Amino acid sequence: MKNLILTVILNLIVSYSFGQSTFGQPKDSVNFEVKINPDFFLLGTFSDYMGRFQYIERENQIDRYYPYEESLAKYINSFIFHNYNSKCELKFEKTRHSELFNSELAKQLHSEYFDEKGNFIDQKLDSEDKKYSYLLGVYLRYGQHLEDDIYKIQVANSSKDKELYRILKELEADKIVYKFLRGYIPSSDIFYFVATPRMIKYFNIIEKEYQELNRARIEQTYGKLFESEQGKQLKEKFETEEKELIKSLKIVFN
Repeated sequence: MKNLILTVILNLIVSYSFGQSTFGQPKDSVNFEVKINPDFFLLGTFSDYMGRFQYIERENQIDRYYPYEESLAKYINSFIFHNYNSKCELKFEKTRHSELFNSELAKQLHSEYFDEKGNFIDQKLDSEDKKYSYLLGVYLRYGQHLEDDIYKIQVANSSKDKELYRILKELEADKIVYKFLRGYIPSSDIFYFVATPRMIKYFNIIEKEYQELNRARIEQTYGKLFESEQGKQLKEKFETEEKELIKSLKIVFN
């Protein structure tokens, strides 16, 4: 077991780059007020696989969602109605893939926050509430709460990796482990980090929605795989590997 932990730690140190403390103690969250900027929360949830407009219609589409993201699609639909007083059209395919449409809002967001090539305009992230809101959206769709204050965000073939590292550092997450999954299809960027008290205060706002999406993701990915004897062994193997990863992250972070 000790050899396994040591191997994982060595892999982290050799294969990953990680940020060390430069800020001192993070600001406390006791008197910190959570302010969600609707635009930037939505921007954080946006899919941009191979580019924002590779699969999204710039003029009228808000986003597209996988079957396991049905709860997310419904949540975003409701979020837009309550924050923009505007109705969307949510379309489901037989496969339960879904697409969300709202021409007015799509044109507004795409023209203001993306250039002609479909690249997100980084300079728009010019305040703390925008950065927290963007991170919150990314976490809801692409994040995972591993344990205690340790979190993970994984994006595939996405330009979000650039914004994510910058935001995490500027919001005082000074313990970050990064890995790029090279040679996989799709390629992915993974960020493991110790969330600050203020980040956690934001993340807790959407805990219910996050748990529902995470449960659906697991069910869609593994289905009844874990019900067989072999599947139970596979599940135990996955859980053991995750525990060892968390142990190793704690050693690296501390």
